[in-house]
Amino acid sequence: MNDLVEFVNKFNEECGKEKSQAYNKIVNDVFEEEKKYLIPLPNKNILEKYKQTVEYRKVSQDSMIVYRGNRYSVPNRFIESYLGIRIIDNQVYMYDNTELIRCHKITNNSLNILTTPQLWSCFSTYFLL
Repeated sequence: MNDLVEFVNKFNEECGKEKSQAYNKIVNDVFEEEKKYLIPLPNKNILEKYKQTVEYRKVSQDSMIVYRGNRYSVPNRFIESYLGIRIIDNQVYMYDNTELIRCHKITNNSLNILTTPQLWSCFSTYFLL
């Protein structure tokens, strides 16, 4: 591991001595000039509050995913695929990559199937955030 750290440090030193194509100046000199404009990163505890974790669930043959022992419907085209889920304000948001495809209010019902009006209500809530 120390070899890797030494290699990266040496690489950074060498790159810093090269001329920047954008500024036509030495990279380390440009960094020194711009350093005064940098501000420190926020405290890690503050950053953690904004971090949203994504969990993945496999869609079953009956077009459902399971969250906390309860089943939630998704469109049939996602059967056998994995969807990302995020929990925000007591709702399960389901994503195919970055596309929001469905959201359900979290309930204690073992089976949760959305009707069309419920779908629109959930999406409008999401986009108004």
